[in-house]
Amino acid sequence: MKIQIIINENQKKYLLKESLSNIMLDKIKEMTDFSKKVLKESSKQIKINLEFLFGWGAAIGGFMGPINEFVKSKHPELSDLELSLIITAIISLYWGDNKELIRLMIKELKSRNLYSIFKEAKDKSSQLYNTFIKFIESLNIHIHKLTNIMSYTFIIPLLPILWDIAKSGHYDMAQTKEVAIRIAGFTTITVSGIIMKNLLWKLIKRFSN
Repeated sequence: MKIQIIINENQKKYLLKESLSNIMLDKIKEMTDFSKKVLKESSKQIKINLEFLFGWGAAIGGFMGPINEFVKSKHPELSDLELSLIITAIISLYWGDNKELIRLMIKELKSRNLYSIFKEAKDKSSQLYNTFIKFIESLNIHIHKLTNIMSYTFIIPLLPILWDIAKSGHYDMAQTKEVAIRIAGFTTITVSGIIMKNLLWKLIKRFSN
């Protein structure tokens, strides 16, 4: 016998919220795992402890994921380790403010004849960075310190999901606050729940227009 389950509008909103927020949390976990994998591989190779960068996991993953895909598509011959070294070198430019780490990464890349590919990736990361800054500023979120700006890059892979949320028309401020708290609590990124709520709500409102 076929059973039909009827849900009301409030239940539909709840299920949609849970589904999309879980997708976002899964994406953040994926970004965090990616950044840890890259940093661990590079750490073993250059014999430097890079755990001080782990706290930026989701932010690093959000920004470096597209750069990683760009390098892989242009240079499919690269090994996972070579990719990790290139990505870590770019990470060292945006996070940590460690000149010695940058010097060691560039030395390692040159010894492996990867420096020209690194420069390609670096140019691409500059384009992404500038585009991201303009987008964040268009939301009237003005950030001046580089480290604060890079706290927000976790949002890059979430933009398509937030677009779907906006177009569904089923989200309100209270629901956005709940999701923001879950995201802020799930990650080690240096963005508070309140800032997260405001950011998500501004993005949803932007995409709703």
